[in-house]
Amino acid sequence: MHGNMTQYKKLFAYAAKENINTIIIAGDIAPKSGPGDMFIQTQRIFYQQELQELFKNFTGDILFILGNDDAKSNLPHIERLCEATHAQYIHNKRIALEHFDVVGYSYVPITPFGIKDWEKWDTNKATQPSMNLFGVRSVADNWQEFDMHDEDGTIQEDLKNETFTKNAKHTLYVMHGPPKDTCLDQIGDGTHVGSQAIKDFIENEQPLATFHGHIHETVDVSGSYKETIGETHSYSPGNHNTTETIAIILFDPETPGKAERKIL
Repeated sequence: MHGNMTQYKKLFAYAAKENINTIIIAGDIAPKSGPGDMFIQTQRIFYQQELQELFKNFTGDILFILGNDDAKSNLPHIERLCEATHAQYIHNKRIALEHFDVVGYSYVPITPFGIKDWEKWDTNKATQPSMNLFGVRSVADNWQEFDMHDEDGTIQEDLKNETFTKNAKHTLYVMHGPPKDTCLDQIGDGTHVGSQAIKDFIENEQPLATFHGHIHETVDVSGSYKETIGETHSYSPGNHNTTETIAIILFDPETPGKAERKIL
């Protein structure tokens, strides 16, 4: 939603009206603009004020991760947001709910964009033409230049951790990056920009279901909000943050193949 309060209010009002017990947000939660003065501070104020007030008034579970446009240096303020409300930040964490677990993961493969806080090599250090290897990462209130050649970790390596592999068939995965070569990872010209490592993980582990964000236009381009990989159903709402309406996925874990996309 990138800080779109009209969308946030519609989401939470709908959840309250329909007695929905869990809201899951798959990243890109704060206002965005290009790296520069007050970008990080503006996001911090959003967490401290608008989001905290909204979260306080919802009685169900709120689970969320950050996305590639959410400054990582604000993580201490994310922790304070969770302390002040009952929301849970779930990146690299496994959360046990009543009938299933939820795990979150924010990193995406390297993009053409400048902010590199939540970018990693996908399966190895193979350079592709669409990549921008030079950008910035947030440090406190400022940005520092960063060369992706200095990033040693990969998404593939992260997903081998027991946090992700444990009890996968009874776990929902909330991953900002979508699986590659699916209807969930297509940009405007039809190019697939998702993660091969995430797709491999889904194929090998066969989770209960996976939910993704990152690519706003993918449903418009591909025509579908759902991809089936083996027996796993993977979803993206394909929400455009610039509109007054909001696209959501309505999901019952008892019937993971019957999730619906709704426009509010």
